[in-house]
Amino acid sequence: MEEAKAHAYVHVPWSPDVFVQLFADAAQKDDATSRLLMQERDMIERSVHDVSGRKLQMAEARRQIVRNSLHPHDTLFEDGKLRAIIDFEEVGMRELLRDVGHACHRFVRQYVVHQGKPWQETLPRGVKLFLQAYQEENSLLSEELRLMPAFIIDELLRKVASAARKISTQEVPGTYEKEVLKYIDLLKEGDAVGKEIEAFADEQA
Repeated sequence: MEEAKAHAYVHVPWSPDVFVQLFADAAQKDDATSRLLMQERDMIERSVHDVSGRKLQMAEARRQIVRNSLHPHDTLFEDGKLRAIIDFEEVGMRELLRDVGHACHRFVRQYVVHQGKPWQETLPRGVKLFLQAYQEENSLLSEELRLMPAFIIDELLRKVASAARKISTQEVPGTYEKEVLKYIDLLKEGDAVGKEIEAFADEQA
């Protein structure tokens, strides 16, 4: 039981103040991570503003037991069919839209990567295929689809903030700098995924 508790998934929230401090710190430095934070400041601040404005709606979203962070690497296929889902250490009670949004982003990303084409060309079809398949199993309301992008961005902002805050405490130089770079890229991708989800919601209306 104690071991299970030690591995339980913990959601560490972020706040706008965290990013205000991150940008203040980055403005005083001249390393690659700080330069990227300042370069992408407008995009990040817009994301912070958009999600902050939807917090009340997000707080009212339905919750249930979810897998959390479902990724293609957590699935086992045989003969073209899904045979198993592995790695359940993060299972817990959370918002359904957060879980589906993360899966939408990560699964669609794998689809886009394997098409071998510019991601801008394949992203719309990838998002549509994923959501069409999901709707057949567990239909989401139009207003839920429109709220899902906020959960995608919220999760990625949390990861950017968490990695950036750990830079000063890291034991291996460069570890969290790489994470910040990765999550900022994912944040930009997540924004594009969100726009395609909204387009899908418009089609369903």
